[in-house]
Amino acid sequence: MDIPSLWRLHDFFLDEFIRSFDRPPVSITLDIDALDDPCHGNQQLVFFHGFYEQYQYLPLLITCAETQQIVWPTLRPGNVHTALCADDDLLYVVRRLREAWPDVTIVVRGDAGFGVPWIYDACESAAAADVRYEYSG
Repeated sequence: MDIPSLWRLHDFFLDEFIRSFDRPPVSITLDIDALDDPCHGNQQLVFFHGFYEQYQYLPLLITCAETQQIVWPTLRPGNVHTALCADDDLLYVVRRLREAWPDVTIVVRGDAGFGVPWIYDACESAAAADVRYEYSG
């Protein structure tokens, strides 16, 4: 597995999500979340995470609240901050969705782990114009 293959996998999920709509949606809600994935053995990127008190991966998922589809999966090392690289992933997803659906209203929801300056900056950037964000507690 190499980096270009990982990008193709990301784009597969995003392309399938876009193709699943017969017509552009008026609005979508993107839920962004990190999931603890306990691991046993010596797999690459498995590290101890103090909050979860286990060896794990900490994948990032962006899903659509309305359809329950996975829009963007990212496998990440087990010891990273919840929001690590989520800003870049979110900006890429928003850009691609806006290319497909220029007028869609996008709402991003995340829990307290995503209430960090770089996520707010991403949502407020020109690249993500008109993206609203909410706390999902």
